[in-house]
Amino acid sequence: INVGPRVVYTDGSAKKAGATKYAGWAVYDPTGAIADYGPLKGWEQTAARAEVRAIVAPAEADGGPLEIYSDNKYAVNTANEFIKGLDPKVNSRHDLWDRFRLVSHRVARARWIKAHMTPDEARKRGFDEEHRLGNEEADRLAGLGSDAHGYTKGQIHEADRKLGMV
Repeated sequence: INVGPRVVYTDGSAKKAGATKYAGWAVYDPTGAIADYGPLKGWEQTAARAEVRAIVAPAEADGGPLEIYSDNKYAVNTANEFIKGLDPKVNSRHDLWDRFRLVSHRVARARWIKAHMTPDEARKRGFDEEHRLGNEEADRLAGLGSDAHGYTKGQIHEADRKLGMV
């Protein structure tokens, strides 16, 4: 029996090859129903954009209700304003926020969780181990999303070497 919203974890990741950034996003759903990740599309390859893209993904994929955990306060706060029916001031990433606005009714709430905590730190900060591990898995998957851009280790090394010559 489902007694509340399904909990999912989202994250974004950005890596560099020389001066080139490439980003990915991820959703981790412990039930496996809507877990997904991928490379961020478009010219803005930033962790911030990837974080927003990650929050959009589960809302578009599921009928809800969902409780989304993210380690990005901006994404969480903006998502909650849309969920409450407010019209937050959005200065960038309009395309992604417009997509979220259309499906925000599927999300019960977004919650912030600190990233990269040890089990002891999480306990001291009041986070359950389940949530800490969910965030860690979303982080791992977001890294795979970045890697899905397809840069090889050799290409990254060569780009970094060339940048060092500049």
